[in-house]
Amino acid sequence: MQVSERGTTMEQLNEMQLKTVETQLKELFPQSQQCQVMQVSERGTTMEQLNEMQLKTVETQLKELFPQSQQCQVMQVSERGTTMEQLNEMQLKTVETQLKELFPQSQQVYGYIFQMNRVMADPIQVFVDHWPEFNVILCKPPYEKEGDLFKDTCVFTKDEASFRNILGENNIIDWTKFLCLGTSLCYEEMVMAVASERKVPVNKVSVCHMMMLQDPSRLPPVESAIESMISSLDESHSDIVNKTWKFGNTENSFQMIRSMIRHYPSCCVLDAESQQPIAWVLTYPSSAMGMLYTLQEHRGQGLAKALVSSMSRRLYSQGFPVYCFVEEENTLSYSLYTNLGFTEDPQYRAAWFDFNSL
Repeated sequence: MQVSERGTTMEQLNEMQLKTVETQLKELFPQSQQCQVMQVSERGTTMEQLNEMQLKTVETQLKELFPQSQQCQVMQVSERGTTMEQLNEMQLKTVETQLKELFPQSQQVYGYIFQMNRVMADPIQVFVDHWPEFNVILCKPPYEKEGDLFKDTCVFTKDEASFRNILGENNIIDWTKFLCLGTSLCYEEMVMAVASERKVPVNKVSVCHMMMLQDPSRLPPVESAIESMISSLDESHSDIVNKTWKFGNTENSFQMIRSMIRHYPSCCVLDAESQQPIAWVLTYPSSAMGMLYTLQEHRGQGLAKALVSSMSRRLYSQGFPVYCFVEEENTLSYSLYTNLGFTEDPQYRAAWFDFNSL
């Protein structure tokens, strides 16, 4: 190809030479990154391989072209080119069925996907390492603003080595920001090791029994006097729930609780005179029952037992998985759920880890 009047020429590479120079350019990263190309046809047409910054840009562009672009959306994981696939609407329905076969370990991720397939609430991205035969599935909420502290990243894995590889990558998880990771307690040692390697401060926040109810028909009947007082929470009740929740009493927790009340099932007992809630239970985005609470002056009346029974029947009738998490030190709640027929896998514990805690 003639380039100038001085007679300088450049040689156009053939197919074999392109393969050779691709290998050579890899040794010269990152300076050569944008020069790495793939020969597509004999006409000399080329496609450019995107670098890390370009991948982040095109991910945003592809979101605007859903659903046609859904399967093309990828997340750049590291300079080694590892990727995880984001599941589309059809794949989410398929994986919901697959996860049912992997209870109890998959219960929490299943609960997230169950809600996603039925409720338009806060968006959650679901990634797998392979499809359809995945080893790791990760539910990742978008962190839209500073202070989004109550958006857990939840992981189920069939294989610890695959899980470790995912955590060891650069960009699946933003290790520079606050993160709450929910997974099985059996991976504690590995999670702590990854945090140590990355020099990221980590704290084990909570260890819980996962209690499941298989047959709500055995639940005791709710006393008629209490049943007449049972209702659902509305958004005006967000403040009182927020102020009494163990991890609440902040603006961020208030927003999360309000969203839960708006989108997911809840039950409460209303005071006969004030019509304000005196006891309540909510549903998390993971479909788990939680935040069970009775105001101090109304305890000892069987309100919590009535709420759990009523809520369990309601969830079961709507096809929800009926389960909850009970912290190991909360023996009172553990006894309550056990007496109502909830059971657990004694070998399984759920755990949550905070990274870069504020």
